[in-house]
Amino acid sequence: MRILKIYINNLNALQGELVIDFEDAPLGNSGLFAIVGDTGAGKTTILDAMTLALYGQIHRNRKEVREVMSYGTGQCFAQVVFSVGEERYLAEWHAHRARNNPVKKLQPPIRKLSKWHAKKQTFEGLADKIREVNEQIEAVTGLDFDRFC
Repeated sequence: MRILKIYINNLNALQGELVIDFEDAPLGNSGLFAIVGDTGAGKTTILDAMTLALYGQIHRNRKEVREVMSYGTGQCFAQVVFSVGEERYLAEWHAHRARNNPVKKLQPPIRKLSKWHAKKQTFEGLADKIREVNEQIEAVTGLDFDRFC
């Protein structure tokens, strides 16, 4: 399994959209890199985004993952594009508050797993129910949440 891209929106200290592309320079040309920054800058949130998208969980707080939504926002998401062999997949985790209003009640998260269809040049859905997504992720990667972390 190789992580290719991470999309982050309104997770913890990382407000707004952020894309980390491990295929483009400078990361694509690096064999090894470090995630560095000040306390509270969002280093751990990048790792949280990966586990949210892939497993719907975060290692540091397994109880209420929807609480990772940035303060004052009504929705958030984490998406990871990854490859296993020659196949590409997109794992998604989305959470929002009622009517995307920052003070309304948190709604159940949405999970999806899609596979890249080369002829159509798009991702096509494989699973959109939490249990199915979990089963497919584990089947595709060979890793459950605990083994990934």
